[in-house]
Amino acid sequence: MKEKDILQQIGTISHEIRNPLSGIIDLCRLLNDTELNDVQQNYVVSIQDTAYTLLMILNDYVDYAKLESGSILLKEESFLLTDIIRDVAKIMAPIAASKNLALVPEINTNEQPILKGDKIKLKQILFNLVSNAIKFTDKGVITISADLCPGKKKGFYNLECSVKDTGIGFDPKDKKLLFKRFSQLKNARGGSGLGLSVTKKLIEIMGGKIDVTSTPGMGSDFHFNLSFLSATKDETSNEGVFLSPLNILIAEDNPVNRKVTALLLEKSGHKVTTVNNGKEACALASEKDFDVILMDMNMPELDGLDASRYIRNLKDKKKASVPIFAMTGKSMETDKKACLKVGLNGFLQKPFDNKDFSRLWQKIQKKHG
Repeated sequence: MKEKDILQQIGTISHEIRNPLSGIIDLCRLLNDTELNDVQQNYVVSIQDTAYTLLMILNDYVDYAKLESGSILLKEESFLLTDIIRDVAKIMAPIAASKNLALVPEINTNEQPILKGDKIKLKQILFNLVSNAIKFTDKGVITISADLCPGKKKGFYNLECSVKDTGIGFDPKDKKLLFKRFSQLKNARGGSGLGLSVTKKLIEIMGGKIDVTSTPGMGSDFHFNLSFLSATKDETSNEGVFLSPLNILIAEDNPVNRKVTALLLEKSGHKVTTVNNGKEACALASEKDFDVILMDMNMPELDGLDASRYIRNLKDKKKASVPIFAMTGKSMETDKKACLKVGLNGFLQKPFDNKDFSRLWQKIQKKHG
């Protein structure tokens, strides 16, 4: 089988797995906003823990395939380091708490510069390291420490980051096995054997290095460095800005994902209409005006790409130019290019949340004035 076909199959498998995972994660978000007793809250945390573990394993396998084929690409987006650390801590803290562990973020900088770089990859690196720390720690504290300072080269900032735990640790002589793909130490507690290998590769591709120090029975300290460009304030996405209510059409064949995506957007004040497939999306988009369409890519009757082509060819110019965002579990660059080629305006990878949607909407509005 050709490499291109293998990558395409991996993308399809990724989509099929992300669909149910997206539903589970989004339902947990909705449950967390309801009145839960302690037992119920613990159940929700356990479900989230399992879902995010599966998601990280999936991301590792997909990235491993990309790394092996040399097809992984880095993005340049504006972000604040505090936002990245906060997002990781917000998701991982309840999981750590389920083991009676404290998760402590420490950002050691007097500045809050806007940085430019691949924030998704940075977040994945931290997720992998924190998840690994939680897995091998039974009591104590996990600390995410980040030091940011101006680099020697003008316009750059240097990030020194570490994830330190008070877990079981390992013998220093076994360090070389940690970052080897599909390898595990004798005290391993499950996992794919890819997480740390992929993490190391991602850091190296981003121009940095990772190392670890450890003492058996006293914990481990994974530390890495990266360099990021500084951005201007005009380049930030203003993620915290409130969006005016939008009239949104969602085309999604998975009933759970369709329902929870609508509920999450409605909680932010948006008006949402849902359909089951691309054929229904085309019919409704031909009749009514929407501010934006969220289009799943894999649907019966008519898939997202063909539905988007149909809408772009409508005689009514206003209806034909409606912003369309792809919703998909695929993460290959070829899939993204196919979406953009037929005139889609953006790409939302499942699972996504209101912040991801808001960020993309603001980006599109800024681009088109």
